[in-house]
Amino acid sequence: MKLNDIFNNLEKEVDLTPDKEEVEIEPLNELSEVNLEGLQDEELEKIDLRSKQKLKASKNKTKIFDSLCKKGKLKSKIDLKTQILKSQSLFNKLTKAKFYKNIFREFKKLNEKKTTTKVSIYILLVFFIILWDKFLIEYLVKSSFYKLENIEKVSSFNELEDNISDAKINLIFADILFKPFSVIPNREIKNVNAAISVWKESSILLWELLKQYESVKNQLLENTSVEIYKSEILEEKLVYLEEIEFKLDNILSKIDKISLNPNDENYSKIERFKIKLLDLKSKVNYLNNNSEKLLSLLWHYNTKRYFLVFQNNDEIRPTWGFMWSAAILELFRWDVKSFEKKDIYAYEWVIDKNYKEKRQAPKWLYQISDVFHLRDANYYLDYNSSSSSINYFLNKWWYDIDWIVYINMNSVLKILEKTGGIYFEEIDETITSENFSEIFSILVEAKTYKTWTLGTPKQILFDFAKILEEKILNDWNLGAYLKIIFDEIKNRELVIHSFSKLENELLMKLDLSWENNLNETLDFAYPVFTSVGWNKTDRYIERTYEKYITQNNDCSIDTNLKISLHHNYTNTDKQRIIDLMNKHNIEATDKLLNIQWNWTNKQFIRVLLPKDAEIQWFNWATIKQFNSTSYIDFYMYTNPGETKTYDIKYTIKNSECRKYDFKFHKQSWINRYNISIWDKSWINEYNNVTTDFNYNKR
Repeated sequence: MKLNDIFNNLEKEVDLTPDKEEVEIEPLNELSEVNLEGLQDEELEKIDLRSKQKLKASKNKTKIFDSLCKKGKLKSKIDLKTQILKSQSLFNKLTKAKFYKNIFREFKKLNEKKTTTKVSIYILLVFFIILWDKFLIEYLVKSSFYKLENIEKVSSFNELEDNISDAKINLIFADILFKPFSVIPNREIKNVNAAISVWKESSILLWELLKQYESVKNQLLENTSVEIYKSEILEEKLVYLEEIEFKLDNILSKIDKISLNPNDENYSKIERFKIKLLDLKSKVNYLNNNSEKLLSLLWHYNTKRYFLVFQNNDEIRPTWGFMWSAAILELFRWDVKSFEKKDIYAYEWVIDKNYKEKRQAPKWLYQISDVFHLRDANYYLDYNSSSSSINYFLNKWWYDIDWIVYINMNSVLKILEKTGGIYFEEIDETITSENFSEIFSILVEAKTYKTWTLGTPKQILFDFAKILEEKILNDWNLGAYLKIIFDEIKNRELVIHSFSKLENELLMKLDLSWENNLNETLDFAYPVFTSVGWNKTDRYIERTYEKYITQNNDCSIDTNLKISLHHNYTNTDKQRIIDLMNKHNIEATDKLLNIQWNWTNKQFIRVLLPKDAEIQWFNWATIKQFNSTSYIDFYMYTNPGETKTYDIKYTIKNSECRKYDFKFHKQSWINRYNISIWDKSWINEYNNVTTDFNYNKR
């Protein structure tokens, strides 16, 4: 057989080795993975696969090829075509094996690189998740804590509900996110875990209380059955107090697990929150143990009669303004049995029929009356004495009163702020917190609306009270109005007094009544103003106090309290009042103008001071004792545009060398004042103060 019979068109030598490079054939033991099945042939005794072997065929050098030779040595006769085909097949398979092995090596290297890259990515991803988790948890906890801590500052029930709901959801989510880290045995981790748990449980409890409140409110509004009294609904809810107390104990126990350094910025926050919870727990515990007293307080067992005193703070009184009108309210099991409101003078006309032996008026009243009447009964320095005085006059009418509620005009102004103003069609005016006092003062003093049922100049006020009541009920937001009431109680603008000692104790425990503890500091001052000018000029008086402090080597303190009153009327005020009079066809007489602003502001002032204070006497003042205090009284007359100042100098012995502290007690209804502290070489000034003022010496 000729070579040309196998390969046609051969012009050159045929070299069966690879064209570009030699193929290095691996030993068979390294090719164990290559499938060699079919390569063996019975006719082939042995095939030498060493890499040095080459199979060559040259054209024109031999004409007939009957055998395969190896360097001249004849091995065996075989079919050349078969042998070449087998060699080709072996070559192809071995070449593929080498190719696949190289690919495998490259893939292995690439896979190793990818594995390293994946590990790096996973590490970065985990780190990112932990970092993101930290920031997210921190945000959720801080924002929720802020909402819970500032619940008292919310302006509406809906806002309160939203804040508690948001805090609850955020804290539950934060708790879930932090769970994987809580197993780490680290003090900081344990603190964070405990803190999240505290805020979460607190928000859940607040949410439950909110739902209980809504349940009671809805039942009270929807219940129309005569057989089921409204107070019975509350009686059912009192059972829930035990569960509340248990949950509060649980939260407090978790707070105790938080271990913080007192210098830590979060330490004070935790302590403030703990104090609030302890206070709440104390109240809940008290209610839980005195549920019968609470039900009695809320008219469950018998009818309660209230004397509601409406006070005008344009004429200031110790508790807390001139009584321009009053009402008698009877309640039984949350149902109104009767409600009667009258001008204060209408009550006096009835009382005077049995008030035969007239009481002499107090010293300050001599200038305007020599007889003591109901309208001036809130003259006393404490509301317990004023309440007893009011009850004295009501008993002349054979009227038994259980409670007295002092309502200041400021409470009405807060409600008007909440409603945004109310249009009063009868006088074609929108009544707001800014113009309420002036408008009704002008109309009442001018006796413009002395008509209808009561036949009193104050009828216009009673007419407006109906519209205000309708507005509140139509815009029903009990939570917002309750907040106003509680804030007014806290600020001593609304005072509740019961003639029952047990009920008073309960009111005090619930912070629904007030007793001024004057002796809680080494030094204090409580100026009590009483208007004796029969005019409305108190609305234009600016009050400024200066406190001078000098501490001596023997620990005694020499101090001076300077009181300044400025009659701050302006021509703008004058023109506004005249315009109002013109609008309502009221003649701007001197008398009416004097009552409103153009008159001397006359004040009878009593300043309560520490009992052991050695007060420097002046011929214009009187020094007396009252309970556990000393006080000095005097008059101050201030003309329009004028400023009057008086100095009250006294010494505190301080035999125990206590650290000096001072508290200035603000008289209720006085909206704001300025005060400055002079201590040796430095001064601190505080303007537009709206609460009591505390000072601790450096």
